[in-house]
Amino acid sequence: MCKISIVTVCYNAERSIKSTIESVLKQTYTDYEYILIDGKSTDNTYKIVCSYDKKFKNRGVQYRHISEQDQGIFDAMNKGIQMARGRYINFMNADRKSTRLNSSHITISYAVFC
Repeated sequence: MCKISIVTVCYNAERSIKSTIESVLKQTYTDYEYILIDGKSTDNTYKIVCSYDKKFKNRGVQYRHISEQDQGIFDAMNKGIQMARGRYINFMNADRKSTRLNSSHITISYAVFC
């Protein structure tokens, strides 16, 4: 079991999703998984999401994603929770950049104890 599950939910976020994913990919802490839930975007969001499969694999980080219609942001977040395997869950919006993660500092306001 990894320590942290990072979950990003998005819909039609092609202008911001690349920088969000890049910020997660650049983490030096690697005991995490990254889960991306796309709400069946009609732009290039999911194509961008899929283009990172190999980069995460090369870093040894579990990267999982789905693209399917949902009932809104909370439904998408619940899908992310169901997919999560980490001890903590961190939700990161599609227009945000991740700060450095480490095992001794987790922002509890964004973590869900499983």
